Amino acid sequence: LGQGGRLAHYPVHFHMVRAAPPETFVKDSSVNESMTRFMTLHATQNVTLARNVGWKSIGLGFYIEDGTEYDNRFLTNLGVFSRAAINNKDNPRKVPGILAAARDPGYPENVPFYSDYDHPSVFWIMNGWNDFEYNVAAGAGTCGACYWLVPGANSAHSRHMQWKSYAS
Repeated sequence: LGQGGRLAHYPVHFHMVRAAPPETFVKDSSVNESMTRFMTLHATQNVTLARNVGWKSIGLGFYIEDGTEYDNRFLTNLGVFSRAAINNKDNPRKVPGILAAARDPGYPENVPFYSDYDHPSVFWIMNGWNDFEYNVAAGAGTCGACYWLVPGANSAHSRHMQWKSYAS
C-alpha cells in the first residue's frame, strides 16, 4: 500500500473530512512495507487510530498533515522503521519521498522540508491539539525522529478553506 513519491496516495488517508462522524476509527490494522506513510489525517477531526501497527514506511509514518487536524486520538499504535527515501539498502526499490525535493546547496540542512529524504519521523505531529497515548515508535532511519512536533501553518488545499475553532 502507498504509492511512493505520489502526494495523497497513502495506505490509510482521511482527506479533508473535516468533522468526522462520531466513532470514526481505524483499529487493529496493519500497514506493511508502505511506499509512503502508514496512516494520514489531513484536515480531519474526531478520528481514532488505535492498536494499529505500521512497519517500514518510506518517509513519515503516522502523519498529521497540515495543522488543521485536532481532537483526533492516537492510542496504542506501534510504528516500526520509518526509512529515508534515499538510495541505500533500506530502500531497494529507490522509492522517492514526497517531501524529498532536491537540496539547494546554499541550504544544506532544511529541516523539516526534506524530511522524507533524510529525517523521516514515525509520528509527524503538526498540531498538538490531539491525544497521543501509549504509542510506541521503534526506529527511524538515517537522522530520523520517533515523535516530531513540527511548527507549521495550514498548507496546500486547507489554506483556502474557512476554519473555525482551533484549526483556524
